[in-house]
Amino acid sequence: MAEISVVIPVLNESQNVLDVLEALVRQSCVPGEVCFVDAGSVDGTPDLVRQASKSSKYPFAVRVLELKSAFPGAGRNAGVRESRFDTIACTDAGGVVDPQWLARLTAPLQDNPTVGLVVGGFEARGRTQFEHLVGLLTVRKTANLALLSAGGASVAFRKSAWEKAGGYAEDVYPCEDAVFLRAVLESGIRIERAPEALFYWKPRSSLRALARQYHHYAWGDATLGVNTRRHSLRIMFYLVLLLALLSGLSAWPAQAVVLALLVYLGILSFRGWRQMQWPGAWLWAPLILLTKDLAQIAGWMKGQWNRLQRGPRNIHGRRTEG
Repeated sequence: MAEISVVIPVLNESQNVLDVLEALVRQSCVPGEVCFVDAGSVDGTPDLVRQASKSSKYPFAVRVLELKSAFPGAGRNAGVRESRFDTIACTDAGGVVDPQWLARLTAPLQDNPTVGLVVGGFEARGRTQFEHLVGLLTVRKTANLALLSAGGASVAFRKSAWEKAGGYAEDVYPCEDAVFLRAVLESGIRIERAPEALFYWKPRSSLRALARQYHHYAWGDATLGVNTRRHSLRIMFYLVLLLALLSGLSAWPAQAVVLALLVYLGILSFRGWRQMQWPGAWLWAPLILLTKDLAQIAGWMKGQWNRLQRGPRNIHGRRTEG
């Protein structure tokens, strides 16, 4: 076993924690310990993990820390503080990791002492046709993502780097992972990427769940002041589209905007159908894309209002004065 601690914040994940443990057992590089940090589950998640820890099938130590109520950032910090080893890997319970995940994720730390943190990759892996389509349309390849958008479900770091960066923001959710990565960059810590260290993420299974997810993401972006250009362009496009529809499409600029939307939806619908060979993609793809976009607009505007009320936040997610 490797001298690596895996830290996983959980909340009401009784249906997933055993799958997470099974995936860690199958690692080519088995960690020395796995620490679940529970944020107040009411579905028996901590008891389930404790019961599983008694099984001889797990070669690593399985630990449970319980917090009464906490955002994921506070959970990760608690797990890192209690970890037995200097090398920490973090993931989530909303998916499982590839058998080579830990080996690939921690290799840059083992090979180069100047590297302080490694960001891995993730892929969507749906169980239904709808979930597969959601992943196909909404999840970009890790290599094409900006570092701050790479997420926190596949990351490894030295405890010293975590300490230097000030740890995760404990009063921020979502985007606490982006805040932490930004703090790491500001601290001058060297970061490497390992996109082949894959976390397999389960996409949302309904339009309502998808809307909640992207509303939440956009709210976090606005509150922290990140991804402003992308959200602003989206709002401008849909605002022009609304004005075009209200004008009755009598002018060519209005017609061009509507045509642009139809082309956008059509191309991505065709992409979904071509890769999946599922006729339902022609119906669901436009609904998925419009739901995501409108939810992001609503979340961004709500987040901007929240930002005006609470004031801007610094790289650690804490409110700045003045």
